[in-house]
Formats: sequence, C-alpha cells, structure tokens
Amino acid sequence: MRLKGEPLEANCLVFNPQAPANERPAMRHLNYVDRANIQFLLGRGHSPAAIARKLDRHRSTIGREIKRNSSCHRSYDAGCAQRTVKRRRLDSAPRPKRNDVALMEHVHSKLAMNWSPAQIAGHLKKSVCQSSVSHQTIYNYLGDLDKDHPHRLAMRRRGRRNRNAPPGFVANKHKHGLSIHERLAIINRRGRLGDWEVDLMTCAKTSGYLITAVDRRSGYTLIRRVSDKTAGRVAEGIIKMFEGIDPKKVLSMTFDNGVEFTYTRKIAKALGVRIYFCDPYNSGQRGTNENTNGLIRQYFPKHLHYGYISYQAVQKAITALNNRPRLRLQFRTPANTFERRPNVAFRI
Repeated sequence: MRLKGEPLEANCLVFNPQAPANERPAMRHLNYVDRANIQFLLGRGHSPAAIARKLDRHRSTIGREIKRNSSCHRSYDAGCAQRTVKRRRLDSAPRPKRNDVALMEHVHSKLAMNWSPAQIAGHLKKSVCQSSVSHQTIYNYLGDLDKDHPHRLAMRRRGRRNRNAPPGFVANKHKHGLSIHERLAIINRRGRLGDWEVDLMTCAKTSGYLITAVDRRSGYTLIRRVSDKTAGRVAEGIIKMFEGIDPKKVLSMTFDNGVEFTYTRKIAKALGVRIYFCDPYNSGQRGTNENTNGLIRQYFPKHLHYGYISYQAVQKAITALNNRPRLRLQFRTPANTFERRPNVAFRI
C-alpha cells in the first residue's frame, strides 16, 4: 500500500485515457488522487497540456490548479495543495446572515420604518455597503418571530373588499372633467412627471380627513389634513397642497366620483391642470393612489381621530413615504425620482 505523499508510478493514473468515453468518470472537482498524479507528472517533466491529456481534463483546469495551489517557491505538492483547497472552501462557506449584527440592526431599523422586505433587500443591493440579504431571508426571519411581534403584524395582508356599485347608485353629476377613458396615452404608461391621482381618506370617527395625492410616475406623495369633506373645503385644500410644487410637474389629476370632488373646475382654473374622473366604483383605475393610501394607513390607522393629527406628524409621514425605495423604480426613492436626484449611498 502506498503511503500518503509517496511518489506515484506511471501506472497509478486514475483511469486509462484510451478507455471509451462512457467508461470515464463524470466531471467532478479535482481530488487528492488527481493532485498526486499532477505532482508525479510534473516531476517527470510533463507540461500542463500533456498532463491534461493524460488525465482527460481540460488544459485550463490543470493550469489553474498548478497556478493557484503551488507553494511560494513555485513547486507543486499534492498534500499542500489539498490542504489549501480545504482551507479556501471553509473560508468561502456561507455564514448565517442573522449573525451579522450590523446587518440585522439595519434590517430592524427599516422594518420599524414600515419598509417591506423587498424594499430593504433591493436598497441594500444598490447601496455601497458590503453586506446584503435577500427578501426571502427577511421573510423567513419574520416567520420565526412571535405572532404578536410588531414587525410580523405589519406584514399581514387584509382580504379584498367587494366594491361593486349598490343598486340605484347615481354618480356625481356635477363634476367637471373628462372620463378616464379619454386620458392621454403618456399618462396611462407613466411616461412623464406631473400626472397625479387624488383621493380623500376618512377615519372611523369622521373627525377630520386626509387629502392624498400621488404622482403616477415617481410615486411622490402629498398629504394634507382638512376638517370636513365639503367640496369647497376639499378644493381649497388641494390647491394649497400644490402651492409649493413646480407647475411643470402638475399637469393632470384623476379623481373618483365622490361629491367632495364637485369643485374640480375651481382646481383646474387655479392649477392649470386637466381633470379626469374614474368610472363609478372602479378604484382599480386609480391603483397607484389606492396602494399609497394603504401605505399611509401604516402611519395613520383608520381608528385614529384625523382631526387631532398634527402638521408635524403629517410632514413626518410624507418624508418617510417619499424616501422609501420602491421596486418599480428599481429601488430608487420617489423623492429622488421626482426631483431627478441621484440616490444617496450609505454604509452600514
């Protein structure tokens, strides 16, 4: 029996290279026997190409093996090469992401800001930090938390409600604007900034309301609190909400058929926008706004008294929403997209 490290004889090759192809071993990584054969043939003066032919391997495989696993004196030893490969594999073994304290602290901080796992994972990949994590890993982590943990509760999905028009429903006949079916193609394909969807959010106590507006292309969100939902008060709130926005980025608005949006003629005249209305009980035609309202509910749940929400709380929610990366924007933020700024890189 040959001892480990003992030189091989010529007949000690792993297999006969002249054997039929179906009798040769399948493609695999080099093992200790292969490396011992390489050491023996190198000692006999064979070139890497000749060794590759004898071992029925690609010449690049043998060349890389000799280059990567030779000692500092450029001599190749099978035992030393085998130990080097094992050490390299151990160093490259995947480590549990949960053991990365800085990474998990970052994930927790973003979950506390109501970011979804997909937003966290996508933003990490686009940042300059060295650590990253997949959205599925975060979901698995959330699944291991207690059922009543705040981060896990935030991931729950509610069922869909039936939004069919009730019998005898009559749409708002006093609205001023065009049907959504007459909307320009560039608006439908989100081809420009300045096309907004507007809605009015209510709370369970009917003590205050929130006007919400979202830009279709960038997802940039505006929120304003009003004390009641009369058409005049809502129109005035919408006009004031857009006072600080560049007029070139306020081109059209799409509303639902609520009576609170009766004074759209006043809005169109003050802001110089084109007005569109959805079909009755078709909230899906304003899907961007409806989805954004769901995100706003994370900050202002329906059971709150909207009449007591402060201006500072509204501004804080606007800032948080507009700086949350979005999947459809390739994980850029709505604020950067709307203001055409590059994303700000960060480190963990």
